[in-house]
Amino acid sequence: MLIEALQLLIQLNGAVFLNIANALEVAGYIIILALVTGLPIGMLTGVHTFRFRRLVLYLLHIWLFLPATGLGIFISYLHTDQFISPLGFIFWGALLTIPIIAGLTADVFSSDSRATRDETLALGASRWQMYATMARQKREQIYGVVTVGIARVFTEIGGFYLMISFVFKQGFPSVPVFELSNAPEHLAVAIGLFLFGVLVYSGLHIVQFKKDT
Repeated sequence: MLIEALQLLIQLNGAVFLNIANALEVAGYIIILALVTGLPIGMLTGVHTFRFRRLVLYLLHIWLFLPATGLGIFISYLHTDQFISPLGFIFWGALLTIPIIAGLTADVFSSDSRATRDETLALGASRWQMYATMARQKREQIYGVVTVGIARVFTEIGGFYLMISFVFKQGFPSVPVFELSNAPEHLAVAIGLFLFGVLVYSGLHIVQFKKDT
């Protein structure tokens, strides 16, 4: 089956690549929502002290162990007797990814950011200036968090394809619908997403490497 899936990619199978394009569009929306929401939440949680902060950090870290793909498919199928819509999958994916990005970002800003916060505010900077200063200081670590978030999104979507291929024998929720008729086609989509994710990561890594040299 693996060979058949690779052949479909090499042959530029239309249904496979159209499904890859749909999945990449969904992944893009999930990544944007997760980063725009998760990074600020993580930064605020890491920098500031508040009641139940330890509990919040604990819950964010527990989220890393959640079997997101299987749980998402099970819940959506249990409640609707059919798979969630593309919009629903976007929000579900963002809901699963936001706590991960927030938790990792909180770890980045929990170490020595409070001293920087106090020093920056003592010099007369506003809170927005303080956040900007700390973000610049932690930009490499933030880059790592963004990379992990992107990888998680591609992992979940790829896992979704494999799950529905082998278990439910259904296609990915997309509009318009491009039917996938067999398991090798689903596997080809998952492999294509993996390769695209590797390409994105390699591009980000090259850009970061050039900045460091």
